[in-house]
Amino acid sequence: MLGKLKPVLVVGAAAAALWGCSEDEATRAPKHVGSDGKPLYAVFTSVATPDDDSTSYLGITSSLDGDTELDTANAIEMPGASRFYAPEGGGYFALGSNEDLTITRFDVSEAGKIEQTGRVSFAGAGVERLHYRAVFVSETKAYYIDHTQGQIVIWNPAKMEIEHTVPLPEELVDGYMGFTSVLPYFRYPHVADALFIPVAWYDFENGKARDVTGLVVFDTKTDTVESYTETDRCAGATELAFDDNGDVYFGTSVNHPWYANAFEPERRARAQPGCILRIRAGEQSFDEDYRLDLRELLGDRTSMGLTDAARPGLGYVQAIATEQQAWAELSDEDTFWESPVWQWWQIDLREGKAKLDQGIPASAPYMTSYDVDGERYVSRQSGDNASRMFHLSADGEHAPSLRSVGEIRAVSRVR
Repeated sequence: MLGKLKPVLVVGAAAAALWGCSEDEATRAPKHVGSDGKPLYAVFTSVATPDDDSTSYLGITSSLDGDTELDTANAIEMPGASRFYAPEGGGYFALGSNEDLTITRFDVSEAGKIEQTGRVSFAGAGVERLHYRAVFVSETKAYYIDHTQGQIVIWNPAKMEIEHTVPLPEELVDGYMGFTSVLPYFRYPHVADALFIPVAWYDFENGKARDVTGLVVFDTKTDTVESYTETDRCAGATELAFDDNGDVYFGTSVNHPWYANAFEPERRARAQPGCILRIRAGEQSFDEDYRLDLRELLGDRTSMGLTDAARPGLGYVQAIATEQQAWAELSDEDTFWESPVWQWWQIDLREGKAKLDQGIPASAPYMTSYDVDGERYVSRQSGDNASRMFHLSADGEHAPSLRSVGEIRAVSRVR
């Protein structure tokens, strides 16, 4: 019988010189951090630039309350698609650079001093692009899930050394059947010795998708692939929510509404792909008796995504704030990703009920939540290159939390 669920987070990095700052600048303590024994939180945000690129910032703060704004002027700055990974309360974070495919570790002292303590290159393992896909198993063992080669890279985050790689099924290799393979953004279900890796496939250039979800079950005790299966009961179910009894829920990818229908206007006008599957605690396959069709719960609305709410057994999905005609008017990719018209609907995953959460304003697509010190936060994109977190409450009285420019990509207590 499998044990209790262990959600996991991810990391990334490069040298201070690559980021255009000196070692002193890269290791200085951010303004909000003191030595008064308060918890320290790492906040990672990505800011769009006028040249269609991005700049990422990693800041350390001792507060996530509504009066706090991430001080990007006093943060580590990284060019382009950089990545962040950190085990909760581990005393360090790591940053991944797609400039040279390295991951660099930074230790954080109780006083908030940041010190670079190691770096490892993933290029030698064949990794072609870093994503937010690291799973920390222990202080000395972590997995990097690499879709570019269809493999798991096993590395030691204490020594910052790669130990070996394990191949995954060919369906996960980027380019399978002409599609890009898409995995969860940064959390993976790890139940006892089973790591679950769901996968979806998209042709981003031609607006097509495979209408199935793949599932790898990886044994973390033996470091072997236990099984690989596909289901057509819910396409692209790579978004995740976790129950405290060990059940895991899998919802429609945020990519699916657009990229499964982008160049077929008639199909896009009626696109309603939202659905949710479940794996019960102790099982290693999708529950054949469970499927939530979000059309039945939300009415005539296009829906997508899934993330945790404030109470176990509850989750959120996003649905367009108006009816199908407005969805059809999201006629290009930029409009789709920038329009703050997606409402947050709270789903009772156990009972199959839904209600609109008025406490979180409609946002641009994509949602994620963070479990920080046992409290649940979500990040809401406002569509103007800025984000705000909300501290969730089970009674719906959510409190505005930390603000930041750009899109908040990750939050983790590092000490």
